[in-house]
Amino acid sequence: MSETKTITVEVFRDPDGKPTCSSDHKTGKCCGLMLTRKYGSIDFCGWTGEDIEREGGFTRPHSLCPIWKDAS
Repeated sequence: MSETKTITVEVFRDPDGKPTCSSDHKTGKCCGLMLTRKYGSIDFCGWTGEDIEREGGFTRPHSLCPIWKDAS
């Protein structure tokens, strides 16, 4: 037997309205799929397994991110 589940993931945008994986990492305002490795020094996407890049102090979703793939 199998079931299909739908999960809700809170999303964030930077002050300019661009998608970001984390609007405030210190207070836990992060995507539920955002993980870390190397003792928390590298952020990566739990869905894609790819490192999350930073731009202007904010994280940017990987192009394969299923949450932001259709974002404009």
